[in-house]
Amino acid sequence: MGPHTFNFAEAAEAAELSLAAGAALRAQTIDEAVAQTLALLNSGQRGAWAKRVLAFAEKHRGVRLRMAQRIARWLA
Repeated sequence: MGPHTFNFAEAAEAAELSLAAGAALRAQTIDEAVAQTLALLNSGQRGAWAKRVLAFAEKHRGVRLRMAQRIARWLA
């Protein structure tokens, strides 16, 4: 996630949760993001990181449906 998130604050907050869960990386530039990704893929942490990502995704499953329900209520 980059440093400029003012126009999608709710998504940025969700991304902060994934960072806190160890399921995401933060980079200031594309070069930094590439370097972090390559370092992760080449490290012994790839499997542990994948488990954290899957656990985070499972915990937040159904977000699209909940968001659609909120939008539907707003439109009604």
